[in-house]
This record gives sequence, structure tokens and C-alpha cells, in this order.
Amino acid sequence: MVDTGSSVTLMSEEFFNKVKERISKQITMTTNVRYRIQGVTGQQSRPSAEVQNIPLRFNKQDGIWRLNAGIIDSPPADVILGTNFMHQYNAIINIKSKQVALEDEKTKQLVVLPLTMNLMLNASCMPVNIAEPMDVDTPDDWKCLRGPTEYTCIRGFMPENEVQECEKCKFRAWEDDDFNKIKRKFNAEKEAAHSNSWSAKNKRRGTHDQVDAAYDLYPKGARLIPSGLVVGKAMGQGNVAYGEIGGDWTKYHPEWKQTKNWRKDIYYDQRTAKWKDFFVESPEKQAEGIAKIKALLEERRQTQQQNTFDLEVPYVLHSHKTRQVQCTVKDDGCQVGDEFLEWKEVQKLQNDLTK
Repeated sequence: MVDTGSSVTLMSEEFFNKVKERISKQITMTTNVRYRIQGVTGQQSRPSAEVQNIPLRFNKQDGIWRLNAGIIDSPPADVILGTNFMHQYNAIINIKSKQVALEDEKTKQLVVLPLTMNLMLNASCMPVNIAEPMDVDTPDDWKCLRGPTEYTCIRGFMPENEVQECEKCKFRAWEDDDFNKIKRKFNAEKEAAHSNSWSAKNKRRGTHDQVDAAYDLYPKGARLIPSGLVVGKAMGQGNVAYGEIGGDWTKYHPEWKQTKNWRKDIYYDQRTAKWKDFFVESPEKQAEGIAKIKALLEERRQTQQQNTFDLEVPYVLHSHKTRQVQCTVKDDGCQVGDEFLEWKEVQKLQNDLTK
């Protein structure tokens, strides 16, 4: 979950205990937490621990992201991403297009994630699997690096182990997952269109014409197939293609390629026009969106460079020694090295130090 009102990232104690053993070699942890958090009730509490360098995945394709989080009991989500994470990865939240973009300046990694209307990330966060790989000489005819049949690499593991597919299996797995996600979305939209139109008519807030329009757009029995076509059986017409949504999930599943020639329904083009870019963004729109995000990031980077200063700071205990720290002044706070301080925190430090 994304919380733009929280200056720190939080993780539930229950979720952390599930993944702690698997990521123990990658993280650093302290129970000496210097900050408190305040919920909507106004009650303040101190996290039981602060953990740094936690590996995180939003999906299987977009690599690993690192976060620092406070561990608390029973938050509303397993992970609540605060503004410290947003600043660390140059987040851009676009409410209009319902997207959040993250950029890792060190690895040049860029990911664009969907948002729901309540600003929760519509993607599950997955702990990174760090199981040690086996050394196996793989025959050329094996479909998986771990055995002759595909997905041998993940077979036998419990789902909570979050074992990732091998290099031979991962692209088929990603394509399979993506198709099933879009198919669920299509089925949900079809069901909502049918049920909402009937509900409105029965409550006298809608008309039978609206019901007809819903069933014209999503004919009864219509289903999405991997080639991106929406097909079904029309009364008196046999097998027909009602339209296409713009995607294709047969690159790594050649056995899914359509072998049947579907006759186009008379409203094929109208449905296709309405479905285009709704279920799957076209490559052109994706490229346009990425270009806009990169332009915004570059504009922000140039602005930050004008407000970035290299400072020589003495150590507290050894004042004769100094270290170089980069400080960036921002609208809502100050980035000092790897740590972000909101202005209210800076003001509190000033008050404490000038007493």
C-alpha cells in the first residue's frame, strides 16, 4: 500500500517474521528505533524494530527494490510504502492515469505500476527468493534447467516459499500470469456490466436499452483467448469473434496460437475501438507514457541539481575528522545522504540543539 501521508515505510510484524529467515543475510536490523508513529486515533507508538535493505518485488519482471522499514503490529497492509521510499526511488504518482512510476538511479531500473482508486498498489509485493541454485548440467532437450519437463524448477515447493522460475521457464510463466490477470479483468468487467445494468433497471434508475447496450458490448458467453480475440457462439451464427483487446500471449506459448478462423461479428470494429487501451495498453501508448515519465524525472533531476550541495561535516565524537555529505533541498524536506528529513524534523532538531 502507498501512503503519501507517512514519512516512513512500515511492515507488519507477522509478514516480516514469515520472510526474516530467507532474507537474514541481506538485511540489517536494530531494535533501537529513534522515531514514533502516530495513527488516525492520535495514539503514538514506537516500532519494535527498524530493518534496512529489505529486498522487494512488485512483480516477476521488474527486478528487486530495496526498502527500509519500521516493524509494527497489525497495520492495514503487509507493507506500507511511505515517502522515504518514494523519495529514494524518485516516485511519480499520476492520479489521472492511475499509475505510480519508480526509478532506481543506480541501476537505471524503471517500473510503472497500476494504482486503484484508493491509491493502493494493485500489485502484490513478493519477498525475494534466495534459495541456493543446484549445479546441474542441463541437456539441450530439457525444457527446464532443473529437469526435462517445464516448471520442474518450482515444482515441490510450497507457495509461501516464493521460488522463482529458472531462465528457461520464466518467460512462459510471466506470459501465463499476465494472460490470466487480463482474462480475470475482462471477466470482471463483463460481469459488472451485466449486473449493474440489470440492477439499475430493476431500481428504475436505468432502462432496458442500457441492459441491451451492456450485452452488446459484452455478449453472453464471450471469452478472451490468448491471441487477444474475444470469441463466443452467437445465436444463429455459430463461432464468431466479437472483437480484440490488443494483446497477444502466444510468443512463449506457440501451442496457444489460434488455429481456427473466427468470423467477425458485425460490431467487431466498434467493440475493438472501445476495448483498445482499456485492458492492455498499446506499445505506442506505453512508449508515450514512459517518455513522459522520463521527461518528468529529468526535469526533477535538473531542479534538484540546482539545490544540491556537497558539505564537509565533522564527526560528533571525533570533530577533527570530517566526511563528505551531499545535501539536497526539496519542497517538503531535505535529503541528507541516504536519509530524508521532513522540514518539521529539521525544525525539531534546530530547537533541540539551540536550547
